[in-house]
Amino acid sequence: IIYTILIKGYCPSDLAKAVQLIEEMENNAITPNRRTYNTILRACVRLGDLRSAKTIFEKMKKQGLKYDPIA
Repeated sequence: IIYTILIKGYCPSDLAKAVQLIEEMENNAITPNRRTYNTILRACVRLGDLRSAKTIFEKMKKQGLKYDPIA
């Protein structure tokens, strides 16, 4: 929950930091959940960072998670 809050806070102004937090989670054996992924995917789309969006979306698919624009 804390990581999701931090990611949501970074997204409007520092998407690179938000992406870095996702990587930090993974490096520390913390699996991002659907809400975390959806939060950063929305930001990627809004800010036009399709490269990051594609990478994150692929990670979601590997975990069997689906994008939910409302979550």
